Amino acid sequence: MGDGSPLSWWLDRGGERRSYWGGFLPGVQQCSCSLEENCADMNYFCNCDADRDTWANDSGVLSFKEHLPVTEMLIGDTNRTGAQAVLYVGPLRCYGDKTLWNTASFYLESSYLYFPTLQAELASDVSFFFKTSSPSGVFLENLGLKHFIRLELSAPSVVTFSFDVGNGPAVLSVKSQLPLNDRQWHYVRAERNVKEASLQVDQLPPRFREAPGEGYLRLRLSSQLFVGGSITHRH
Repeated sequence: MGDGSPLSWWLDRGGERRSYWGGFLPGVQQCSCSLEENCADMNYFCNCDADRDTWANDSGVLSFKEHLPVTEMLIGDTNRTGAQAVLYVGPLRCYGDKTLWNTASFYLESSYLYFPTLQAELASDVSFFFKTSSPSGVFLENLGLKHFIRLELSAPSVVTFSFDVGNGPAVLSVKSQLPLNDRQWHYVRAERNVKEASLQVDQLPPRFREAPGEGYLRLRLSSQLFVGGSITHRH
């Protein structure tokens, strides 16, 4: 719909409405073709929104196990003459341990992970889910001699993305009307390139910041990449 409300959705095992589709992430109203950048019309995030006279499909796996199985499908916008749609929900298959796959948990304030320096001179794109009861905390941080990049929960309802490539600190913040430290999963995506930086949290309006027309472009980092902790808070 014009206001962004979904026309179709499904109910999870707890009866809660979900409007994300197979192949994409919870909280993001897009289809897999958007992630793969091959939608029939790239002005839309799903093939079914292209409003064309030929058949196309949106498909993918729903793998966020806390929301499964699908208990009900609800389809709107059904009073259009000549329009057709077919929806199919495949079988529920259980395998592996999704809870432990590519997941890190931090139970102490001193807990953190570290990795080799983030390779992000001209561009970086980071996305993840988090859930916490802490009022604040650093998701990731990487420093250089004067440069840095940091992504953090700066307040119970605020996610902040900040960096400095030599032009002075740039800060983007997304504030939620509800606390984000509610022990529920929340989605974060931060991106920076030579043209702009952006920050998205759940389905809240994203924040954008254009790069200055003149100035430095390269983010020069030298420390290890810290995840779940801050280098600056350890010295």
